[in-house]
Parts: sequence; structure tokens; C-alpha cells
Amino acid sequence: MKEIGKVISSDPNRAEILVMRESSCGGHCDKCASSCSKTVTIITNNNAEVSPGDIVEVEAGASAIVGLAALFYIVPLTFIVIGVLLSKWLFPTGLYGFTSDLAAVVMGAVFCCIALLGIRFTTKGHEIDYQVKRYNE
Repeated sequence: MKEIGKVISSDPNRAEILVMRESSCGGHCDKCASSCSKTVTIITNNNAEVSPGDIVEVEAGASAIVGLAALFYIVPLTFIVIGVLLSKWLFPTGLYGFTSDLAAVVMGAVFCCIALLGIRFTTKGHEIDYQVKRYNE
């Protein structure tokens, strides 16, 4: 993934870069309901020794992107399935007046929340190693 961004602030160790989020409609924003004008701020190592105002090319490795996508999609889905199966096994006739299907949905939602909280706390402070270089180098 390569994106063009502008350095907002930097010091010898870190750079804060403003990047336009890629639109899902391919730039035809008047024909979709997407939020094309949103930006993302990336904080990364200042390996290229960039300065505020520099236009840079930011690239993230495909393995990092795929790994995070797997983490944020597969782990919660797995926890939902575990919650549903566990509910069906523990409460085959239901729970507190709920049918077994409704109890399974509630347990799946609870396990999904547990997975998302776990992901949030285990990835806090985790950084993707972006490669930054001045644009047109």
C-alpha cells in the first residue's frame, strides 16, 4: 500500500504524516455515500529525516496489513462461533426465559466484545513499520 502524504510535524525519531484516506468509489464521490474527504494521521519512525511540510510517499508492507486484517476479522469471528457453540452446549434449553437461540446470539455478542477488547489492549502501542521517503526521489 503506497500513499502520498504531508508531514505535519517531526523530530529526529518520529514523524507525523497526514494521508488522505483512499476512497472506495475510485474518486466518484458524488455517486456514492462514502466519506472521501477524511484523512488519517500516521505516526512513524523518521528514518527518511523528513521535515514539516515535506510531501512524502508512505508504504506499509503487505504482510503487516494482511496480519492486522486477519486479527481484526478472524479473531472476533472465531470468538463469536465459540460463544454460540458454548451457549448451545451449556444452555440447550435456554437461559432465564430466553430461548436457546437467543441465548446463543447474546453469548456470541458477549464473546465478540471480549475479543475486541482483547485486541484493543494487546495491540495498544503496536505500530506498523511504515517506509517513508520523500516524494519524487
